[in-house]
Amino acid sequence: MADNPSVLPRKQPRQARSRQTVDKILSAAETILVEGGLLAFNTNAIASSAGVDIASLYQYFPGKESIAFALLERRCLALQARCEVWRLEAENAPLAHLLEQVVVALYPSDKATWALPELQPLIEQVPELRDLTDALLQDLAMLWADVLEQRGSYWPKPQLVDFCRLFMVMLMAGQLYSTRHEHKDILQEWLRDVALSMLRTCLPAQAMP
Repeated sequence: MADNPSVLPRKQPRQARSRQTVDKILSAAETILVEGGLLAFNTNAIASSAGVDIASLYQYFPGKESIAFALLERRCLALQARCEVWRLEAENAPLAHLLEQVVVALYPSDKATWALPELQPLIEQVPELRDLTDALLQDLAMLWADVLEQRGSYWPKPQLVDFCRLFMVMLMAGQLYSTRHEHKDILQEWLRDVALSMLRTCLPAQAMP
């Protein structure tokens, strides 16, 4: 949770109408980020696109950093919940199937990604945003470490978690790059093969899926 008052929402929506207003603000903010980038991401533009007056926006969010925090927090919480489901399913699921589930959740379409890459400069500037993304990365690393441990990995757990963090950084960067490339399908197939090969380096030969 954020400690900086400028990042925390001013208040939480309690009624259906106020929740609808916040949803409109966040949807408009995401559209502006995807279509116009961080330069277009400001409270006036977001309020106008959402069809709400600026005073209504400021009732909930003190600034664009707070809106960015709410966007990332919503996505991170959803993915963290998915991690628990994947952990339960992992024992009997092939590595390739689990990998595909994670990739689809992180990148449901070419323009929809969990991290909104347009926010990256802001994430680097605001500690609370960095903490959010780092917490999700750690959860995903722990998920993969648990999966590999279930399959008989002989690596010490701290090293396995560090390896899985590196694995997730590689996977996220590669997936994001490939979605913007003209040979997207070929690159993504190659990326899946490389990712599976990385995971299998941690497993004994008899445990290979």
